[in-house]
Amino acid sequence: MSKIDRYMVNVEWTSMFPNSAAEFLHLDVSDHSHVLVLWHASGRKIWPFRFNNAWSLYPFFKDVLMSVWNQHAPGDLVTAISSKLKILKLKLKGWSKLHFSNFHERVAAARIDLHDFQEKL
Repeated sequence: MSKIDRYMVNVEWTSMFPNSAAEFLHLDVSDHSHVLVLWHASGRKIWPFRFNNAWSLYPFFKDVLMSVWNQHAPGDLVTAISSKLKILKLKLKGWSKLHFSNFHERVAAARIDLHDFQEKL
């Protein structure tokens, strides 16, 4: 059975309820699902993991990658690769927060340092 159900909102709805969400409930006898509209959905949105190609240019990226990839993972080849990728995702999330967070503040501080250095010349 394929899922054909949709929900739509307009601009006024999204303005009034910016944190709203919709959840399709389980199918019963019909091929249509009930939609539960959460107009006060709260909580932090979970963002999907996205690899940033610039990370591979950073000096210690390969160390993080190799530390995970050289670990033994039990199971067949597909299971081992899948578990290593999950571990790598967690490691890279922490690593990127450490090295790439507060990017705008770091750029502003670097500009101030550059300006100060140029003043000394």
